[in-house]
Amino acid sequence: MNFIVKTIQRTVNPAISGISLMIIVSSILSTNFAIANGIAQYENLANIRNTAKIFLEEMTNSADTSDVELNIGRLDPRLKLKKCEQPLLAFLPQGSKSYGKINIGVSCNGPVPWKIFISASKYHFQTVVIASNSLAKGKLISLQDLSYKRVQVNNFRKQPAIDNSQVVMTSARRFIRAGSIIYMNNICMICKGHKVSVSAGSKYFSINLEAEALADASVGETVRLRNFKSRRIFDGTVVGRNKAQVLLAN
Repeated sequence: MNFIVKTIQRTVNPAISGISLMIIVSSILSTNFAIANGIAQYENLANIRNTAKIFLEEMTNSADTSDVELNIGRLDPRLKLKKCEQPLLAFLPQGSKSYGKINIGVSCNGPVPWKIFISASKYHFQTVVIASNSLAKGKLISLQDLSYKRVQVNNFRKQPAIDNSQVVMTSARRFIRAGSIIYMNNICMICKGHKVSVSAGSKYFSINLEAEALADASVGETVRLRNFKSRRIFDGTVVGRNKAQVLLAN
């Protein structure tokens, strides 16, 4: 304290008495202490945002192959919440969705409990196949008809094609506009009315026949077929472009 008083006395006005300077210095130190003490009484807003950020990151599935973009909203700098004596807890309000625009709750369960909600967003992006040209219904799709685009996939209710190999040599089930995402249910490897080469057999024998497709189907799906000769209707599994397989019991 004496050092501070002498320093101020030399800097400000040597004529000021030591007692007066002691009062001035005490006033300054008391004010600074009050300010510091006041700040320490309130929770750091950055700490609140960081708690919400960590919670949002932990919500993200590490096995998810899509890109994820996270954003935490800012808090009003005038906000004053009592400093929590316990670790802050983050939570997702009941009934809230876990993607898109969301609110994350941060609470304090200390002697002076409080709760606050922070706006945030969590968006998933994925590279998908789109039509580079408009595709007419029934059009046999080639590599030149396709391109890629990174899009938001949070609200997808249908499965988009994510690789050209899923689409090339398929036919459009309906008109697809240029720039549109190609969904798996918009294409067919076997289309209704197409002539299908069928391989039927078991471990001991196999036969090949031709049939008419009675419905649209993609690779791996079951398709209803009608034998051209016998007119018998049966099911087969799509294995390629206008190709199906039927496994017979041994």
